Amino acid sequence: MPGLINAHVHLFADGKPFSLSVSEGLLQFAYDRILNTKFGRNVLKKRMKRNALTALHAGVTTMRSVGEFFYTDVQLRDEINNGDFVGPNLLVSGFFLSVTGGHGAPFLALVGDSPWEARKNVRINVKHGVDLIKICVTGGVTDAKMVGEAGHLQMTVDEVAAICDEAHKIGLRVAAHVESTEGVRVALQGGVDTIEHGSEMDDEIIRLYKNNPNALNGYTALIPTLQAPIHPLHWILA
Repeated sequence: MPGLINAHVHLFADGKPFSLSVSEGLLQFAYDRILNTKFGRNVLKKRMKRNALTALHAGVTTMRSVGEFFYTDVQLRDEINNGDFVGPNLLVSGFFLSVTGGHGAPFLALVGDSPWEARKNVRINVKHGVDLIKICVTGGVTDAKMVGEAGHLQMTVDEVAAICDEAHKIGLRVAAHVESTEGVRVALQGGVDTIEHGSEMDDEIIRLYKNNPNALNGYTALIPTLQAPIHPLHWILA
């Protein structure tokens, strides 16, 4: 039978619940003294490889990795393509593109606070060999500190448009992390090619999904998140 496709993964994680409810100082210490070392990067790469192979053994033959540390996803993709080991087909984005204080920043993201800084960060990711660009238009649940913060707008339409223009001119698609209706609107107006997670839609948003003149192929796809809000236990209790 055909292999399965998982269009939204982070190979550094294994899908189990986790929390980032620790101080910024502790995160910085762990990043500098543990993760961003030769030892830490080796451990990270082994973990990502293990997670990719676990998915392959479960029948997932193509994975779209949308945010990893240190371009380790690029390394794994190249090793698989070179035949160093048998793994799933990987489409990879490297670091997020975010803003100061934005989702994933500063550890998992390149930070830019203007259209031109955003363009520069696209170019940095392209130089490292990514297959697509991943941006964070709103906050996210993993680093939100209060209810509703995950949906707060973080990027402007001008910043999103600059990123999309820079990526599209060399044929790369742009994936946008979004967790609010207004965030979806900004991302679509800027010309992104996929909305990751998504939110409630109105008529304008539906029209832009179906006919988006600024997207690479003239439309935008939704990559919904099913695992986080729909847990099997909810079905049992219902």
